[in-house]
Amino acid sequence: MTRHLVLAFATALVFGPVALGQSALRIVVLEGEDGVNIVDKQTAVQPVVLVRDQNNLPVAGASVVFRIAGRGAQFAGRSQQLTLTSDAAGRAAVSGLNPTGTGRLQIQVRATFQRQVATTTIHQTNFATQAAAQAAGVTTAATGGAAAGATAGAAAVGAATSGASAGGGLSAVAIGGIAAGAVGGSVVAVKAVKASKGDNEDSAWTISFTPNLNATPCLPAGAATLLLCGSGMNLKGGTSGSIESTFGIPAVVRVDGTFTATTMNGTLTCIGGGNASGVLVATRNGATWDGTMTLGAQTISIQLTEGLGTPSSCH
Repeated sequence: MTRHLVLAFATALVFGPVALGQSALRIVVLEGEDGVNIVDKQTAVQPVVLVRDQNNLPVAGASVVFRIAGRGAQFAGRSQQLTLTSDAAGRAAVSGLNPTGTGRLQIQVRATFQRQVATTTIHQTNFATQAAAQAAGVTTAATGGAAAGATAGAAAVGAATSGASAGGGLSAVAIGGIAAGAVGGSVVAVKAVKASKGDNEDSAWTISFTPNLNATPCLPAGAATLLLCGSGMNLKGGTSGSIESTFGIPAVVRVDGTFTATTMNGTLTCIGGGNASGVLVATRNGATWDGTMTLGAQTISIQLTEGLGTPSSCH
């Protein structure tokens, strides 16, 4: 009897780990890149990273190691290394980072999960004083008392949050500086972020399949039936751009295509051993993309919602 297996979002990893050298993990830096730290105030931009799998979905339970290269900073307890575990949203947030010297600072990040490994490096700059940062061309907000400081700090934190939700990341010219304000007697330092999503920024979406997508044609002959209820998708660009995503863990279907402000078109290619193909067609419908997807002889309905979450069809 043919075995039937539904690949649900929450249990996608039942297919086992990807072999070393074929890691599907990815680290996205949400906070900390291009951070500006002030040594005499002992303020630093605390790194926050997101661990994603090859389908752009968050990975909970990954081991995330932050290691300071050199001696420009330290974590709590004067440690040069901090190990965290990604939470249910796939995030790992550092606390206790303190600058100890001036100059460039690199924080190496390594995430591991089920024999998969991903690495990245976070770049920051340490200044001895706020005045030194300003002299280097890093603009700072005025600190006209506690109220003004609190306002500047809150605005900066709000901007940082907005930037992280838009995908994080800063260009070299976006190091607009630190917003510094007297908040409870301390200086709040945060990186400058773009006010809105740029034309070249990636965005993560959740795609739901109704009914489940039968991905068996993308597997070798004789393989168990594989049904996918949903996945993550990555759209490269702002109002228009390209689609580059895979479905299944390990990946068995690849989708490539383009999208505009109103339409989306993609081609499905089997990469799991089968030779089927298909297409994806969708139109923008307010906050969602709605359309159809064909793979082999099957045509299903699809819906994309912005952000990473559990596909509605996987409940």
